[in-house]
Amino acid sequence: MKRFATITFGVHSLFEILFGMNNYIKGASASQTAEQIAHQTVALAITFRFMGAALFALGILGLLILFKAGVLSKTAKIVAAGFTVFHTLGSLGSIYSASPNFEIYSEPMALGAIILHGTLAVCFAFIALKVDSNH
Repeated sequence: MKRFATITFGVHSLFEILFGMNNYIKGASASQTAEQIAHQTVALAITFRFMGAALFALGILGLLILFKAGVLSKTAKIVAAGFTVFHTLGSLGSIYSASPNFEIYSEPMALGAIILHGTLAVCFAFIALKVDSNH
């Protein structure tokens, strides 16, 4: 269980920090083309920077679990439950946004996002339910 939790928190932290820094620096999503970025509004760029800062913070939270609290701690169990909610909502939001034709999933970045969110939601749910909080 410890290895699974360590890998999950580690992969999660890596992706959140990378995507967060990308969104913050570029003021855009990693899935946007250069043309889309050039034509977006300032308000949208600010939104992506805010989202980037939030993602970065989630990545740092994961690192604190890895290097301070421990992946088998009660804190890790609580954080995993929160990450489960976050990534479940991310998956559902992606599905809702893509409906009714789901054409967006023909793009690798969009499909990758839903797969990543869904996988992380399941992994964190497992951690939240299985970690013994007496550690």
